Amino acid sequence: MAKRPRPVEDASDASNAQRLPSKRVRVANDDNGRNARNGKAHKTPKVSTPATPRSESGKRMWELTPEELELEEEEFERRESERMQARIEQRRLNGSAGAVADCGVIESLELKQFMCHGHLKLDFGPQCNFIIGHNGSGKSAVLSALTIALGGKATSTGRGSGLKSFIREGQSAAEVTVGIRNRGEDAFRPEVFGDTINVTRTILAQGASTYKLQDANGKVVSRKRADLTAMCDHLNIQVDNPLTVLTQDAARQFLSSSHPRDKYQFFMKGTLLTQLAHEYELIDEKIAQAQRFAEGGKETLADLQQKREAANARYAQAERARDMEREKEQLGAELAWAHVAGKQAELNEVNQKLSKAQAHLRQVDQKLEELRIQHGHAEGAVRAAEAELPDQEERAALEEEKVQLNDEVKRITREIQEYKTEQKHMNRDLTSHNKRIAELQGKIDAEARKLQAESQATLSAIQARINACKAKLSAADDDFDEARVALEEYNASKDEAETRLQESQGDAGKLRGQLKELDEGIARCQAQQLNSLAAYGSNIKSVIQAIRDEKWAGKSAPIGPLGLFVDLKEKRWAPPLKSMLGNTMMSFAVSDARDRAKLKAILNKTGNSRTSIIIAPIDIFDYSGGEPAEDVLTILRVLKISNPWALRIFINSHGIERTGLARTRVEVEALLTISGLGFAIAADDMLSVRSWADGGRYTQTMPIVPKNDPRQTLFAGNDLAGEIRRMKEERVSVEKQYTIATTTVKEAQSLLSDATRHLQRLQQTERQAKRAQNQLQSQLRALIDEQALAAPVSVAGFEQAKTEEEARKASVVQQFTDLVERLGEKQAELRPLGARIGEIQQELEIQDAELTDIKASVLEATEAFMKLGKQVAAFEHKREGEQEALNTLLDAVQLRDEELATWTEKAEEISPRIENPRSVRAIEAKMQSLVNTLAQHQKEQGASIEEISRELSDAEAEYKRVKKFYKDLNKLVQAAEAALDERRDKWCMFRMYMSLRCKMQFSYHLSCRAYYGKVSLKHSKGELKLEVRTEDQASTSMKDPKALSGGEKSFSTICFLLSLWDCIGCPVRCLDEFDVFMDAVNRKVTMRMIMEAANEADRKQYILISPQALNGVKLLPSVKVLRMSDPERGQDEQ
Repeated sequence: MAKRPRPVEDASDASNAQRLPSKRVRVANDDNGRNARNGKAHKTPKVSTPATPRSESGKRMWELTPEELELEEEEFERRESERMQARIEQRRLNGSAGAVADCGVIESLELKQFMCHGHLKLDFGPQCNFIIGHNGSGKSAVLSALTIALGGKATSTGRGSGLKSFIREGQSAAEVTVGIRNRGEDAFRPEVFGDTINVTRTILAQGASTYKLQDANGKVVSRKRADLTAMCDHLNIQVDNPLTVLTQDAARQFLSSSHPRDKYQFFMKGTLLTQLAHEYELIDEKIAQAQRFAEGGKETLADLQQKREAANARYAQAERARDMEREKEQLGAELAWAHVAGKQAELNEVNQKLSKAQAHLRQVDQKLEELRIQHGHAEGAVRAAEAELPDQEERAALEEEKVQLNDEVKRITREIQEYKTEQKHMNRDLTSHNKRIAELQGKIDAEARKLQAESQATLSAIQARINACKAKLSAADDDFDEARVALEEYNASKDEAETRLQESQGDAGKLRGQLKELDEGIARCQAQQLNSLAAYGSNIKSVIQAIRDEKWAGKSAPIGPLGLFVDLKEKRWAPPLKSMLGNTMMSFAVSDARDRAKLKAILNKTGNSRTSIIIAPIDIFDYSGGEPAEDVLTILRVLKISNPWALRIFINSHGIERTGLARTRVEVEALLTISGLGFAIAADDMLSVRSWADGGRYTQTMPIVPKNDPRQTLFAGNDLAGEIRRMKEERVSVEKQYTIATTTVKEAQSLLSDATRHLQRLQQTERQAKRAQNQLQSQLRALIDEQALAAPVSVAGFEQAKTEEEARKASVVQQFTDLVERLGEKQAELRPLGARIGEIQQELEIQDAELTDIKASVLEATEAFMKLGKQVAAFEHKREGEQEALNTLLDAVQLRDEELATWTEKAEEISPRIENPRSVRAIEAKMQSLVNTLAQHQKEQGASIEEISRELSDAEAEYKRVKKFYKDLNKLVQAAEAALDERRDKWCMFRMYMSLRCKMQFSYHLSCRAYYGKVSLKHSKGELKLEVRTEDQASTSMKDPKALSGGEKSFSTICFLLSLWDCIGCPVRCLDEFDVFMDAVNRKVTMRMIMEAANEADRKQYILISPQALNGVKLLPSVKVLRMSDPERGQDEQ
């Protein structure tokens, strides 16, 4: 900031200070006033004065003589005193309290190691504060600390000659912190400091000090003294104003023995009139300096005029060369238009080429449109052919039914096999029973020979009948056995035919599946030829575009399919890598788990709901430490992965940097042994081998990717046509095998049909033989019974045993017969199942035949579609080339057009259009001749025509500039003089208003004790006198306060001080030991008057110090009393 003007030291200075204030300094306002500093609202006292104050004689106020000025002041007092008196009386009658200040008042004061205080914290009220305490308690140190903290000088406190004298004895530093309220619309930078500004000044023992400006939370905002000064100016805190802080010594001097000149100085300094006057003097000096500088401008203008005339004369001598210069300019204009003509010719040539290129492009577009229409028709044909494909759901239902029937056939076949096993067991039992019967028959025959004499005739007849019946039964048994053996043989033949049929049907089904896989694989490769992303799913382009359009939570947008970033160096490794890496290559990856749901929604929407999503944070780690030696082939080393993130995903998911790769199992074993790897793949054998540290190995077959699997086209690269060719060749081979298998199935079905019919005939023969056997067995049992009755007892025993054995044999035969019947039933159940399977197989074969024809149609339509697609692509490529060439010509036209426009614009700036200019070469030759002539002229003149012309122009411009400068300077000086006169007049009016206000307030405060008095201001002498008449002196004339008693004098002086305070704008007023000479009565009245004045004052804070207690004084609500602790014993009195 600029240096403040020095204060007025004596009466002569005060007299001379009748002339002015500056914009840097605030002026005092009334109780409702605020300043206009820093853009804040400013209310001036309401004085009925014209805009430009004039005296009664019409002179300006500052031009009046002292006598005229005194008359003018008397007239002003007469005119304004009644109105001001009415306002004072109205305020007394209303008794309203003034508003509490929002900013500029002291909220708190904290002292650390300052003077007699180790630590002291005081919180002030916003209006009136009394600090009381015994002598030596450090009351006066509070005002000293307040002055020092706000940037005041140490000498102004009257308590020390330097800052270090304020440090408490025995301490190295002292600190004072002042909390200043900072609210409302007039707050100082509230967005930075908040509601409170804390100012801390730290004093060091070396005498230096530092400042800190902190916000309400204790955060340091600034350490600059300039910011403290700016804050005090903004909040109108006038710490150097003698009326703001009256220290103990100043208060005693003011209250006891102040001279009229001292009082006048207090008045002038307190209202800042002295400071304004000094600054107006400085302004007056600056104006005088400007006037002297303007007078010196006349000589400068004379010198410039001579310089201009000399340049003009020299320019006149060069006038002859101007004709040549004009001719040169004309040639320059013609040259410019000659260049324009050249550019026009270039543009015409390029336009001709452009027309030809556009015509050729139209021909290509026409042909391309025809091919696109044909391509569209071909696509429609493909779709129509695909629409004829049979419903796969019906075929799936037939195949499912076939599987169920085959399962049922297998179950019945197992049961039949169990029955046949049981038949074998029964045959062994029949053989055993026959052997036992033969033995018993031998015994019977032996006994019969012994008894022939007794009943030979009867027994012989019976025996003959028995033998005849046995012979027939034996023949019947032989017939039954033959039928049973034949039946078993044909059952075996039928089983063999069924097995052969099932095997043939299985082989045909596998081959049919291979054909289907190959057809789907061929169709997938063909689709991938049209769309390189078809292998990864449907609408993958839409998925990638949707990923680009979305906003993602992760560091990077999702990537995928990951196979887009993978390429295989050698195709021989493709089969195992498709199996191992295929699913990962079909997947997408996100770096943040929050993005998975959004990506999954995109995939579901585009029909890729089964596509996997890998969550893998982006970590581009160094994997080289995990790789084996360079001569060891790994999966990573046969792949080219372009995306670093995708590469790390494959490493983390499959360990490709540590997975060895070889052709055969033997090579893999050797690789694991030498390299120390734990896992390797044998590509030719499709085996994965894992090795453990203890030497153990585990080998597993890798799944082969089906032909119709989307992974089959991975690593195909640009060789899709070769892949299609290989699949077609394989399909021809498989189709031949399928034809052979179909023939074999038909032969097996024919054999099975013949065996079934013959088996039915054998089953009928078996049943007939069984019935005959049963009848003969019944006859034989009857004859045996008859023989037993006729035979002796011993023979009867054998006959009984034989009969029992034959009964057991008959039971077995009966069981065998039942078993054969059940076997026939099961075989009967099996026949319709086989027939149904045959029907289903026939239906599937019919569908396969139809599907083959339809697929052939689809394949033919697809090949036509692809052929047209290639033609369209070729013409599109050709069109791109034509379009690129056309764009190049368009750019050339635009460039030539812009160059023509630029040259034309520049030529038009030089001259109007010149039709049919000469050639550029002829014009340049003529110009060169003129340039040489002008150079010779310049050599003679010592300067070129341009330089001479520039010299004259510069001289003219400099003369005009300086002339305008001094003219503007004179206007500025006149305006400054007028403004200064205006401010001097207002200063005089302001002094009159402050004088009258001081007088009226003095009378008002004296009236609190029924005193009467007046203030007499002699501005010409720089004196201010007080005259007072007490209530006891009503009949006497007024006296000087010195003639009054001590209490009356102190009371009168306090009234005068309150009057002066009413004239200043600072929000804080401090007074030390104001009641030092007062008696109890005057002190009580003074206290009440001060409290009322503080209560009525608008946005003002009073801090008053008294060594006496406030006993018997009724305090107002706005009063806060701060009591100091008693001094410690031995402490110096403050």
